[in-house]
Amino acid sequence: IHNHPGPENFYWNPDTVLAAVKGRSPLLGVCADVGHYVRSGLDPVEVLKKLEGRVLALHFKDLNDKSPQAHDVPWGTGISNAKGMLAELQRQKFKGVFCIEYEHNWENSGPEIAQCVKFWNDAVAELAKEVSQSAIVPAAGAQNHTVVTVEVKNRPDDKVPVAYHAKTVGGLAGFTPQPEPAHSDYGG
Repeated sequence: IHNHPGPENFYWNPDTVLAAVKGRSPLLGVCADVGHYVRSGLDPVEVLKKLEGRVLALHFKDLNDKSPQAHDVPWGTGISNAKGMLAELQRQKFKGVFCIEYEHNWENSGPEIAQCVKFWNDAVAELAKEVSQSAIVPAAGAQNHTVVTVEVKNRPDDKVPVAYHAKTVGGLAGFTPQPEPAHSDYGG
């Protein structure tokens, strides 16, 4: 279930989502668009806590403002508490998909998306240090993975998704970009 800003959209409120999935398979969950939670006046960290166990994927964003007109800014530079969201997902041992859905500055968003990836690298490295300093050690041979997908969808001639794989240790950890072979989900 994917949320959009509320209250005019049915699934804007996490309580509505939880009611819809209650008693159903854990395979039925949420593609949480954290920017839409902020646009709806909700705290995205608190929403992620509430949805624990049901978040399968994220449209991860940081916004410039808490309003319906807010726009994307590079992760870590806005008001969405990007680091707090990553820390919460680490606490949950999240193993789903992160998508950079960057919908601002359409004609030249590449540098801003690169800033998001840099923030990711720095933030997950810092969170990994915090985990290792707290003596949380994963089981021997643990092979958890989180996938970060960067999808550029601003121009018809530049719609080739690139996936980056982040090997995780008990949740989020160090990030090693490994672009997959060029392919397109848009028929190319």
